[in-house]
Amino acid sequence: RWFRDEAMLIRGSDGTPQKIIGRWTDITGRRQADDLIRRQADIIEHIQETVITVDLNGSVTSWNQGAERLLGYSAKEAFGRHISFVYPVEDRAFVEREVLAPAKAKGAHQVEVRRLTKFGDVRFAQLSLTLQRDETGVPIGIVGYSMDITERKRSEESLRTSRNQLQ
Repeated sequence: RWFRDEAMLIRGSDGTPQKIIGRWTDITGRRQADDLIRRQADIIEHIQETVITVDLNGSVTSWNQGAERLLGYSAKEAFGRHISFVYPVEDRAFVEREVLAPAKAKGAHQVEVRRLTKFGDVRFAQLSLTLQRDETGVPIGIVGYSMDITERKRSEESLRTSRNQLQ
């Protein structure tokens, strides 16, 4: 069990210590909840794929190590920026219309997107979004999990090209 120990020294009118009043509060439940949250945060941080959260305006509020590895931007570089910075300029209207808006409207949304790494490489991703709500149910942001599907998309394109050549 975990306890918080609090004590207060009571002094007499002449300032000399008279007694100590103490209280123990059992904080085992809160400590277990904090440990669970810490373990879950650690799991999310170390997932190989990207886990990114944005507020309702699209500004980045969290950025895991998978996002750093796959997109090339550190969390410090990403925090506070609009998520559109990881998309090609010509896709930014698509992001607002076909990515963020449906997630806000439906509460969950899946879509394939093109993303731009810090180094200018275009990568494809299967994006799964969920509307994040506060304890009263009010929407406060969007959580996005994505898997890089670039190799699959390149294989599909190669197969299409091969089929067209055969025809």
